[in-house]
Amino acid sequence: MARRLRGRSAGSGEATSGLVVRLVDEGMRMAEHPGVLFRDGPSGRRATLSQGPDVWEIIMVLNDFARGGVNEAIRRCAKSLGLTELQVRVAENYYAAYPQEIDGRIGLNAAAAERAQHATEVRRRLYA
Repeated sequence: MARRLRGRSAGSGEATSGLVVRLVDEGMRMAEHPGVLFRDGPSGRRATLSQGPDVWEIIMVLNDFARGGVNEAIRRCAKSLGLTELQVRVAENYYAAYPQEIDGRIGLNAAAAERAQHATEVRRRLYA
């Protein structure tokens, strides 16, 4: 196991001790929230459903439907994303445990959307 950890650490550039801490933390979170796993992506590792989108994406949509009450919001979110209500509840439970993490991801997405909108406006002025 130590050899595998060192190899993975060398491949990722992450210190072996940091890798161990991350893997233990993620493993505990997955045990606490069955159906959630972690994936690498352009913005780093993030919580995601094992058969679905990232948790932050589900929470963002769920928040859009929040005015309808909990059960209605979950039903509408599930229908909108093509998920089961159970999958939405898994994401909701993960969010309840780690709101700062998910809110941070939502904030990163909002900032990226603002930058893209700004770039579109600049291009539009360029060709006007």
